[in-house]
Amino acid sequence: MSEPRTPTNKDLGRAIGRLRRARRLSLESLAGDSHMHPTYLSAIERGLRNPTWVKVCDLAQALGITVLSAAEFGHAGAVLGGHRWVGYERRSK
Repeated sequence: MSEPRTPTNKDLGRAIGRLRRARRLSLESLAGDSHMHPTYLSAIERGLRNPTWVKVCDLAQALGITVLSAAEFGHAGAVLGGHRWVGYERRSK
C-alpha cells in the first residue's frame, strides 16, 4: 500500500466547501461571517489560494469547528483521494 499523499490547498478548500454546503450556507454568508470577500472564499474552495492562518481560523470559527478539525478534514480529503467523508457533527458554541 502506498503512503497517503500530503494534503494540499485544494484538499483544504474542498473540505471548507463541503462543510459550508452541509450547513446550507451560501458562499456570501460564510464569507461575511469569516471577514473575507466571497471571491476570495471561492478561490480558497477551489484550491487557488493559500489562506493565511488567520483566515483558516476565521473560517473554522464561522463554521463552528476547531482549526484542528478543519485541518483533519483537509487531510482526510488527501487520504481518501477527494472522496466524500461522513460523520461530522457541528460542535456547540
